[in-house]
Amino acid sequence: ERNYKTLDDIQKEDLIKKCRSLIEKLHSEQTENKKILVTSDSVTFLHSVMSLDYVYVIPGKVVHMDYTPDADYDAYEKSFLDLMVLSKSTTIYLAYTDDMYKSGFAKVAALIGNCKYKEIEF
Repeated sequence: ERNYKTLDDIQKEDLIKKCRSLIEKLHSEQTENKKILVTSDSVTFLHSVMSLDYVYVIPGKVVHMDYTPDADYDAYEKSFLDLMVLSKSTTIYLAYTDDMYKSGFAKVAALIGNCKYKEIEF
């Protein structure tokens, strides 16, 4: 987001690998027989995890809410669906590093659905 440095291609790939490894770990330790809904504002990351058979990504266009105030309804539809589907989860995890913006999106979904919320800094 605003004050975060832009990562070069190698740093992006490293971050994607770290995030993907965390999803794999969560799946094996916490949610072995369940699907995992993954949300992100990174299309590149979403495409990288869609190949995992236990991961579900809601289709649609990813937008940055802060940077598209004049977009039409369709631009926000995926974000709204992500929020509503997350709110029906058993547990919502917010995973972040120092290189990532610590969004309030997951916490809002947990509050809407009154479900467990856990933050993982890695």
